[in-house]
Amino acid sequence: MDPLIRFHPNPTKSCYLISRRAINSA
Repeated sequence: MDPLIRFHPNPTKSCYLISRRAINSA
């Protein structure tokens, strides 16, 4: 998992970070 997500256990924040990474990776 990403260290950012580990630092932000908030599900909404995690989902947002994952979505951002997915868009950046695309």
